Amino acid sequence: MKRASLCRQCGLSLIELIVFIVIVSVGIAGILSVINIAVKGSADPMIRKQVLSVAEAMMEEVLSKDFSDPYPDAFPAVPGNPAQAERPNFSCVGDYHMTGGWKWTGVRSLVDTSTNIAGLENYTVAITVEEMALNGLASAKSKRVTVAVSGGNETITLVGYRTKYED
Repeated sequence: MKRASLCRQCGLSLIELIVFIVIVSVGIAGILSVINIAVKGSADPMIRKQVLSVAEAMMEEVLSKDFSDPYPDAFPAVPGNPAQAERPNFSCVGDYHMTGGWKWTGVRSLVDTSTNIAGLENYTVAITVEEMALNGLASAKSKRVTVAVSGGNETITLVGYRTKYED
């Protein structure tokens, strides 16, 4: 009698084993679904940073130019629709104004438009420059620059201001 009672207490029943397998399976499925979501979205911050980097580089390039055009008849060849290849010859902020957008099909660098960089063909840059009154300054003395860059599912818009300094 003692032996039969000891054997019953030393193992698992089939019901306990099935309940254990179900609980562990649900836990593993939950953990794997969280890992799947994390892995799926892990590239999104990289694309966002690349879009932001392109937008900041373009904004810096535009705002570093003169306010007024020292060469009014030079560039862009088509006002409001400059070609990306014309960028090295832009002399003022207004030369960057576009009605459309640049698609990086030429795969050109932001710094050197003759250098190809793989991957930039996935980004679109649109720049608008408009004269405006800024804090009491006449509209002829201030310009608002808007740079919008799209890539993948990300779009970043930066706004900057360029003013004409005079004594």
